[in-house]
Amino acid sequence: MKKQILIIFFIVTVCLISFFIFMKINGYKPNNGFTRKLIDLNIGEPKAIELPERFFYFAKKPNREIDLYSHHHPLIIYKIDESNNQIKSIRLKAAPTFNIKSNYIIIRFSPSEKLYLSNSEGSLEVLGSKQIRKYKIPLIYTDNCTPISDSSVIVRSIEGTGQDKSMSLVKIRLSNKSIENKRYTLPKHLDGYFGNDGFLRYDKENSRFIYSYLYSGEFLCLDTNLNLLYKSKTIDTVTLPKLKLGVFKTKLKNGKYANKTTQISPPSFINSDFAINNGFVYIISQLKADNESSAEFKENQPIDVYSIKDGKYQYSFYIPKYNRFKLKRIEVTSNQIIAIFDRYLVKYSYKS
Repeated sequence: MKKQILIIFFIVTVCLISFFIFMKINGYKPNNGFTRKLIDLNIGEPKAIELPERFFYFAKKPNREIDLYSHHHPLIIYKIDESNNQIKSIRLKAAPTFNIKSNYIIIRFSPSEKLYLSNSEGSLEVLGSKQIRKYKIPLIYTDNCTPISDSSVIVRSIEGTGQDKSMSLVKIRLSNKSIENKRYTLPKHLDGYFGNDGFLRYDKENSRFIYSYLYSGEFLCLDTNLNLLYKSKTIDTVTLPKLKLGVFKTKLKNGKYANKTTQISPPSFINSDFAINNGFVYIISQLKADNESSAEFKENQPIDVYSIKDGKYQYSFYIPKYNRFKLKRIEVTSNQIIAIFDRYLVKYSYKS
């Protein structure tokens, strides 16, 4: 009798393990408590260009050419001609004092097409054909530097230490002595640092900023003076980041010890990169809706679309994964979706 019980227990255990392996292989995702209004955009066949490396970012909204940059080669901008898909690399000439080994070097074009080069130490340079205009942002640590005019930029400032770290969006007026003009402190999401991570984009057409959180389903809309216009809850049900944080003692250069907060497990992404076009916000979602099959979600990347006017959800559509790579970056124009999958830039035509 005891032997029979052991055999039954063994069979049940093997069946359960086999079931979980099968579900994992087939991309099973649990219900997340929301549904999508999926539409068919009649996306055309993909036209792919292999990039020199991975981890590219858009330097500006594509027009007749596509401008990309990489953190691995911070002084090179890559231009892709839309007419022939040829990639041309252009080496930028920064001032000798600009630290290219700094974290988070960002390349952005202003609305007047001037090129802005910035790093996390607060160095900002406007690179012209004949001269370099240099500025020092009066903050300790910055990233996401986004020009809104030839005299103003918005940066994300990271301040404080340990559990007191916080993030703010800060408007800087550029002059001989750059000064802080306006500030919006991001509300704490679990904590003031890890949970507040996200992407910042400027919409020139509507003079609005969108800040979208990575680990919780929410984005903010602000005007150019950093007045909050609204908070929008994305269609998922996630309101707080699912992060596991730990506090450890670390030794400082002066020999003293301080508490350091860090992530102790990989984070759960909710939304990632996004684009703005023609009054709509296009957000890459990382969650499966309850009305999607696991097979659909495994083969496609859902894009959720919201109105920039009030943040209300409009509809969703799929972009097929390319060579089984997940979508990392996206830009949208009036007739094209331009996406980056690993080291491939892929263009799709669509009917708006």
